Amino acid sequence: MVTAAAQLLKMLGSAIPKVTGATPGAAPVDKSVSKQAFEDLLNKARSGELSSSRLVEVDESAGVELTAEQIAVLSAAADRAEAEGLRQALVILDDVQLVLDVGARRITGRASLDASNGQPAILQGVDGVINLSTKLRAEPAPARVGPPGGGLGDPTLSKLLERVGLAGDR
Repeated sequence: MVTAAAQLLKMLGSAIPKVTGATPGAAPVDKSVSKQAFEDLLNKARSGELSSSRLVEVDESAGVELTAEQIAVLSAAADRAEAEGLRQALVILDDVQLVLDVGARRITGRASLDASNGQPAILQGVDGVINLSTKLRAEPAPARVGPPGGGLGDPTLSKLLERVGLAGDR
C-alpha cells in the first residue's frame, strides 16, 4: 500500500502549483491553499475525473485477451481503485472475472466464482471488487400502478391497501 500511496501522491503532486521565489527568511507560504488543492485533486481521483494515463497490461500467463476499449475502461477503473486504496481487485467484466494488481496496473489471471460440487466459491487475496459488467447492473424498480378507474369505492379496502403499500395515488 505504501507504494500505491506514493504513486498516487506523485501523480497528484504533479498537478499542484509549485511555489517559486521562496527564499530563506521569506514569509511562510499559506499551507491551507496547498492542502485544499491536494484534497481537491484527491477527490477528483476518487471520482474518476483525474487520470494517471497508465494503461493496464495483461500478464502472458493470465490467458486473457482484451480489446483496446476494455483496457481503456480497466485503466480508468484502476485509477479509481487506487485512489480508494485497493491493492488487488476482482474485476467483473461481462462474462469474465479477472484479478487486477492495482498498483502495477496488471491483470495477473482469471478468477473463478463458479461454485462446483455444491461447494461455495471462495476467492482470497483481493481487497475490493470492480464491477464493469453490464449484465450485473441493477435494473430500475418497476413503477407502481394504482387500481383502475382512478380510485377505490370501498374506503376499508383502500385503507388496507395503503397499510401494505399497494394503494396507488388517488
